[in-house]
Amino acid sequence: MKRIYLVRHAKSSWKEALPDHLRPLKKRGRKDAAKVGKYLQERGFIPSIIVSSDATRAMETAKILSEALNIEEPPTLEANLYESGVKEYLKVIQETSEDYDSIMLVGHNPIITDTALALTGEKIYKWMKTSTVAILDCSVESWSELSPRSCKSISLITPKDTL
Repeated sequence: MKRIYLVRHAKSSWKEALPDHLRPLKKRGRKDAAKVGKYLQERGFIPSIIVSSDATRAMETAKILSEALNIEEPPTLEANLYESGVKEYLKVIQETSEDYDSIMLVGHNPIITDTALALTGEKIYKWMKTSTVAILDCSVESWSELSPRSCKSISLITPKDTL
């Protein structure tokens, strides 16, 4: 059994005229990511590793979550999680070391939502809002066995759930 945490990055800022890839989190985004991280930590939802898109807003979200979850290993950055598709997200997961039983991916819509839908086939995934975490349990022994519909949803957590 493997567990996947799919996270849509926290709320980002449009204040400055920056390229999309460089947009940082806004204050609310940093606050929401910290609340969600604390909520996960308190409930024992702690991934073995975090892999993040290399976009600024995703990297910042991953760092905040990593700190809240007391994960020693810094988040790994993966360029293929920015402006890609479900196929690339699945490939990142499938290539995860078998030393890890769980992985957290921090990425972007619509792909993060589409990945949750592809892995579960569950229609609850219409549009993951910022700072939302989908927790999936997958009936595979090896990451390389992961395929569409091989997982089931355990929980869908939003910042509002942390109040």
